[in-house]
Amino acid sequence: MMAWLLKYEGYPSGVVVAVLLHALLIYILLPSKFNPDNLVKIEQPSYVTATVTKENPQRTRQLQELERKRQQEQQAKERRTREAAKVAEEQKKREQAQLEANKKEEQRKAEAQTQAKKQQEQAAAVEKEQQAARAAKETEEKQETARRAAERERLANEQAAREAADREAANQAAAQAAAQSQALSAENQLIAQYTQIIREIIESNWIQPPSTRNGMQVLINIRMTPVGDILSSVVVQSSGDPVFDRAALQAVNKAGRFPELNDLPPGVFERNFRDFNLMFSPEGLLR
Repeated sequence: MMAWLLKYEGYPSGVVVAVLLHALLIYILLPSKFNPDNLVKIEQPSYVTATVTKENPQRTRQLQELERKRQQEQQAKERRTREAAKVAEEQKKREQAQLEANKKEEQRKAEAQTQAKKQQEQAAAVEKEQQAARAAKETEEKQETARRAAERERLANEQAAREAADREAANQAAAQAAAQSQALSAENQLIAQYTQIIREIIESNWIQPPSTRNGMQVLINIRMTPVGDILSSVVVQSSGDPVFDRAALQAVNKAGRFPELNDLPPGVFERNFRDFNLMFSPEGLLR
């Protein structure tokens, strides 16, 4: 088509096309009723064929320039289309990446919230355990303080009881010692009293022999019954003078019995007069 237009420089073909279009319009606009009388006889046209023997260089360059611009525009359009597609793809990728990033961020936030909640729960649990431990420790300390106080009170009571017992024991010991001292004093008084009685009775029966001299002593052991009867009398330690020793034994045997001993308590008699020793000397009778 382009070659044909270039061949006839675009003019004859344009005229033909224009004529045909006008004829078509006239046919359409005319009344539809067919009347043979109305027909116009058209003579067959005669066509003149023109031959181009030489192309127009200026026209060729214009057409080439138009073609080149068209191709450039087409290439530019394709390039813009590709760039737009690339930009759209990149935008889509960026949007997808943003969506992924947003999704990851939301997931991270959710995980962070879950982790924070978990940490809070763990912290609350730890705090609860610590509070329970502190409460248990406080209770244990209170119990320990109460136990120590009770222990101190018990020890104090025991100490007071021991001190009271010691005082009571001391008082009892003192009272017993006092009683023993009084009893001993009373017993000593009885011993001294009845020893003096025995000595006076024996001295009343003792006849000192002529050979007696100062410094002579004889120790005689006497055994008696609770009623005062003499069971035996023997020389335990001689004076060295048999006559002096026999005189002392005779004085004891002559006394024979001491009924005064019936008034002595049995214990005092058993401890002091059941079996006892008497010392004879020129100065008198000594216990």
